[in-house]
Amino acid sequence: GTLSRSLGGFLIGVDATIEQTWRVGLAAGYTRASFDVDSRASFDVDSRASSGNSDNYHVALYGGGQLGALGLRAGASFSWHDIATTRRVAFAGIGDRLKADYGARTTQVFGDSLKISDLEVRPIYHRRARRVRAHVFLCMLAYHIEWHMRARLAPILFQDDDKASAERARASPVAPAQRSLRARRKAARKRTDDGLPCRPWTSTARSCS
Repeated sequence: GTLSRSLGGFLIGVDATIEQTWRVGLAAGYTRASFDVDSRASFDVDSRASSGNSDNYHVALYGGGQLGALGLRAGASFSWHDIATTRRVAFAGIGDRLKADYGARTTQVFGDSLKISDLEVRPIYHRRARRVRAHVFLCMLAYHIEWHMRARLAPILFQDDDKASAERARASPVAPAQRSLRARRKAARKRTDDGLPCRPWTSTARSCS
């Protein structure tokens, strides 16, 4: 016998941005899978003439966002399957046609978290090896740029730009690290020693994009 099979359908979706840092989306679709086994050897039990199809209905919900330098992604999909099969049975003077109809469900859930650069230089699709290499290159480039930007802008950021004095003030190398006096002044006054307003790194990076 010969086996033929086919699969077709469609998926549609929509997503939206919430508060500039979160994105949620909804997708739905329909697929149909079918197969057919054609056999002319009526007395060969191993050659079963059968066919079947499955109508599948899908819905998915997904979302993601960023909490500081932590990127979160999660989603879930649900599928309902309406399956129908038929098979012809013929042997030694007996012939019949068997049918079956039944349903099934499939649930898939995923989630991940990743520490990412605030510059958000990340490609989306990684189906080919060269795109994976491009992904790694762009992420490393983003971290390199971010490191230099943080170092140059440290005096007007809330981060500690006088770690040397803080290190000298430590009583012991195993003692908990403390912020420098300059960093504590910036945190309390929201301004630098020169009177300039201090800003968090996330909003500074966003204003540069």
